Amino acid sequence: MESTGLTVYYLDVGQADAAVLLCDGQVMMIDGGNAGDSDFIYAWLERKGIDEIDVMVCSHSHEDHVGGLSGALNYARVTTAYAPVDDADTKVFQSFVHYLDEQNVSITIPEAGDTFALGGAQVEFLGPVED
Repeated sequence: MESTGLTVYYLDVGQADAAVLLCDGQVMMIDGGNAGDSDFIYAWLERKGIDEIDVMVCSHSHEDHVGGLSGALNYARVTTAYAPVDDADTKVFQSFVHYLDEQNVSITIPEAGDTFALGGAQVEFLGPVED
C-alpha cells in the first residue's frame, strides 16, 4: 500500500487497542486488540493490501493489546518488532513471539528516548520508564 504523508487508522477492536500508521509508503502497527480480533486484523490488512509491516509495536503483554497481533503476523511480513519485554507468561504473548520466530524476527526492547524513522516521520519511544 502506497501512502504519502501520514495516515493513522484506529481499528475498532472494542475495549482494546489497535492502530496502523502509514507514512510515505511505510507501515507501523501498534497493538492488535484481543486474540478474538485476530481474524478482523487479518481481514483488515488483506482488504487494505498491507502485506508488509515495517514496524510492529506491542505496547505491553496484556491480551487486549497483543492478542490480535497474531492475525497480523499470519497475513503480513514484519521487519522490526518492539515490545517492553521479550517474554511474558501469557498464552497470547507467547503466540506473538511464536509467529515472530516463524518470520525470524526478534523483539527489540526499546528505551525511553529511542527513535526511528517511519517514512518522513520521526517516531520516539516515551517509555517504558521505571518508577
